[in-house]
Amino acid sequence: MKVFAVASFFFFFASALPQASSAEATSAQAEQPRVTYRKARLSDPSWKRLKKQVGPDADLLLAKINRLDMRRLKRQQTLVAPTRPVDELTCSPFPPVIAEALLWPKLVLVSLRVQAFGAYEYGQLVRWGPTSTGIRSRPTPASLYFTSSKSRRKISTLDRTWIMPWYVNLHTSMGVAFHQYSMPGRPYSHGCIRLLKEDAVWMYGWTDTWVPPSDQDSPQIHGTPVIVFGEYRYEKKPPWDALPKDPLAASVSQEEIAESFGRYAGVIDERVRARQAHFAAQAAEAALETSRD
Repeated sequence: MKVFAVASFFFFFASALPQASSAEATSAQAEQPRVTYRKARLSDPSWKRLKKQVGPDADLLLAKINRLDMRRLKRQQTLVAPTRPVDELTCSPFPPVIAEALLWPKLVLVSLRVQAFGAYEYGQLVRWGPTSTGIRSRPTPASLYFTSSKSRRKISTLDRTWIMPWYVNLHTSMGVAFHQYSMPGRPYSHGCIRLLKEDAVWMYGWTDTWVPPSDQDSPQIHGTPVIVFGEYRYEKKPPWDALPKDPLAASVSQEEIAESFGRYAGVIDERVRARQAHFAAQAAEAALETSRD
């Protein structure tokens, strides 16, 4: 029964976590070091010096800020770059803490407006990255999704020449999923959420898969909740282009997030609890079997 006891304690501990107020979360965001940006060339001596200070992930950081894959990054004449050495999370457009998500083991936010995702564990930001969502004629629908199945290599049903590595399905009939593909610095997919390879590999390993019903009386156990929200302004310049003038131009506010939480929090909470109860029951059953041996 040890496994069940541990699972029960962990569930109780998570439920007992103090609920921070939205004001406290906003304060935490305000305390995050503010990053300033400038336009830079990859050949600039000043950028080369800064790159050495940032370390081996400097190019990946530039790719994330500019929403470009590595191949396109090297072709750009000028790029938006930080003015001082920073890490990836410091440059995140998402707040470091979301109080409303403190009881959820995992949550992914996707902002269509700033073309980026933020991944959270118990309300704490653990990773972010750029996205390329649907084009104007086929925009990625803003909605609540849950990760379901995964595939290391998926072939598109629209065009069999489109190979989608590190595929994490969100909605089959709507054609929405995370996967690796080219990142041109703007929305360019047919509805999916494109990611850089590094982020796609991570997302593939980090997200949870669903548990299909074993019979008519069994409930479906959902995977990781994913909230896609906001609206991309196709007729305007990308918000990250304005970062040198306004360091918060591509930031996601608590107000933007709160609107989606008000709509989806109840459903997420119910399904997260169902998943926890499902696996706690499995652990208890396995422990009982072990004790009988």
